Amino acid sequence: STAQTGSDVSDSYRLALCCSTCTTRSCCCWPPTWSSLPFFTRARPVHTPSLGVGGDADINRALTKQLGIEGVLLLKLELGSAADAAGLRGTKIDRDSDIFPGDIIVTINNQAIDSVATLLARLDDHRVGDRVALRIWRGGKTMDVQVVLQRSG
Repeated sequence: STAQTGSDVSDSYRLALCCSTCTTRSCCCWPPTWSSLPFFTRARPVHTPSLGVGGDADINRALTKQLGIEGVLLLKLELGSAADAAGLRGTKIDRDSDIFPGDIIVTINNQAIDSVATLLARLDDHRVGDRVALRIWRGGKTMDVQVVLQRSG
């Protein structure tokens, strides 16, 4: 395939980004340049489903290991997000820098969630507007919560 420039590419292209963390816009190669993108694939505009939460793979691994639970710790929730509307709770830090863990997503539609990557993969199995069943761990107890997925962004 031939190289394409920004002027050759419309919004109807889905970009395959240079690394898995580019989609979170938190890696060293964000924003991508056209030369850093390995290829383009023709697709409909992408509307990725989201819970409206923030997390970090490294922090998640450390804190869930310390708590002895497998899942994804919610570090923050976007105000008015799908997760916020469902009553989920993000992690809090007080004035003394004490950490109060937020909810931990353990399953999505009865499928185990053991990492941020797994959570993102399970969300990709759905569409914006789908209702998903989450099992969460909060303060030593599990509970089930229904969430209607929102559009990421």
